Amino acid sequence: MIRISPGRKVPAKANKVYAGGIWKGLSMKRVPLTGPLAPTTGPLPEYIADLFQANVTGVTQSLVDYYVQAVDSLGNIRNSSLQHVYVANKVAL
Repeated sequence: MIRISPGRKVPAKANKVYAGGIWKGLSMKRVPLTGPLAPTTGPLPEYIADLFQANVTGVTQSLVDYYVQAVDSLGNIRNSSLQHVYVANKVAL
C-alpha cells in the first residue's frame, strides 16, 4: 500500500500513522532468491524466503509512505511498519 504526499520531503506527524490520506494498493511480484540473489552462508538455511517487489511509477517531488500487508491462508492479516521514501525528479545519466 502506498500514500503519496506531493511536495513533502520529510515525514510529518500525519505520515507516521496508517489512518488518513488515500492509500493505493499495488500488486507485488515474487522473485525467488536464486542465482546471484541466493544466500551464500554456511551452512545454508533450511528454508529460504522469496523476495517481493513492486514498482511505483509517475511519482516525482513527493514523499511516499508505504507498508506491506500480508494475508495468510487462514485470512489473518499483518501489516509491516510504515516506511517513507522521497522521490525526486528523474535525472538523466
